[in-house]
Amino acid sequence: MKIISVYPGLAVEDAGIKTIEANEKAFAEAMNQIHCDIANGLIALEGIKTRFDYGFAPVLCNRALNEQRKRLDKIRLAAMPASRLANAYNESLRKMELQILELEAQSFERKHKEKEDALIQELSGDISLGFPRTFDEYLRTGRLRLGDGTVVTVREGRNAARASEGLRAYPFIFQMVAGDRPRFSALEKLVELKELVEADAKEQGRKVEELAHDEGYGQELRALIQKMDHKGLEAHARRVVQRREKSMETMETERKLTAATRGLFREMNLYEGLHGEIKLREEVVVTAEERRWLEADPSRMSRFRAILGEVLGAHGFDPKDGARRADELLGQKDVAAHFVREVDRYFKSVGLRDEMLNEGVRNGD
Repeated sequence: MKIISVYPGLAVEDAGIKTIEANEKAFAEAMNQIHCDIANGLIALEGIKTRFDYGFAPVLCNRALNEQRKRLDKIRLAAMPASRLANAYNESLRKMELQILELEAQSFERKHKEKEDALIQELSGDISLGFPRTFDEYLRTGRLRLGDGTVVTVREGRNAARASEGLRAYPFIFQMVAGDRPRFSALEKLVELKELVEADAKEQGRKVEELAHDEGYGQELRALIQKMDHKGLEAHARRVVQRREKSMETMETERKLTAATRGLFREMNLYEGLHGEIKLREEVVVTAEERRWLEADPSRMSRFRAILGEVLGAHGFDPKDGARRADELLGQKDVAAHFVREVDRYFKSVGLRDEMLNEGVRNGD
């Protein structure tokens, strides 16, 4: 399925020919901390990366400059009298090679100057934050920003660029997993989407194209991605899988191998949904709207964390035991129920919930 069929109206081709500044504006318009027009934002970022990877980096990067330095060194050495050869034929060949090197060096200098000027123009002449020659250097300048002015970090930029690969390759599954207007922080969990789909297709003995259009698989993958942290998803995407054979014995062996690889990562009991909601054992305990209310005032978030600490403490948790032990405790039914009650009591006390909303919150509505 083509990306344009999943995201109608997406300016897929335009991003690759827009200037960096134009794509920066498109990215900022599409992306913010709370709600992201994720497809348009990622395509705009892909446009920026394309401009660097195929337009500027091949001439401006350190490797290209090092090759030019080597050419100039060869030209300098070849111009010395000691480099001349006694044999006339060999000397003519040497001079011909020298001329070729000189032409290559001159051509590179022209291209280098043209690319430098073009890049400065695409940056609107503003190189006060540095002169980036590659996409990574660009991310380090801090030019890429969200709509609210937040600077996108190098790691966030790299994650977003990798997430765009999943969007391009499997747009149907990407849309099912990402949903409608997720938070910007959700991009970290979409980094491995392409690799996850391909590994699962190999493990299940199905064609990638077929699996990438399976709605049921999309729902399962969404649930998995929400419950895993980034490291767990990375380990799962890179697990060693064997192609399924027809024999039941081989399939059973593979099932055991797959179960063993699941020991490399852990499903979390308390985790953040792609839209910012907080879930405990797949039940929404804090909606995305309530989460935004908490984050609007540091004292509210501090109180929420204190509630979590009080609940865990009441069930024998020691902070020295670490986050993993805390999450394991929350996986226990009585601890989870206690935490849900205390959170509900807190939101009622501040007037954000009433009795009629309780069921809706738990169902994620």
